[in-house]
Amino acid sequence: MTKLLSLGGSIVAPDAPDAAYSKEFSVLARSWLADNPSRRLTLVVGGGGPARAWQKAYRDAVDSPDADAQ
Repeated sequence: MTKLLSLGGSIVAPDAPDAAYSKEFSVLARSWLADNPSRRLTLVVGGGGPARAWQKAYRDAVDSPDADAQ
């Protein structure tokens, strides 16, 4: 069984990366995975304020930003 979990960037890193949150999440995810060897977890993180800040930095850093790379 594979589960997909999508988290907004603002949840994982509201102002900056949150090591304590990441560690607690890792412990929870590993425990869930260990309960059943057939389990798999795909985690997608993106969006939120941090993503927009990096998008702006990219646009500011290149002469002609790729419209698809926002």
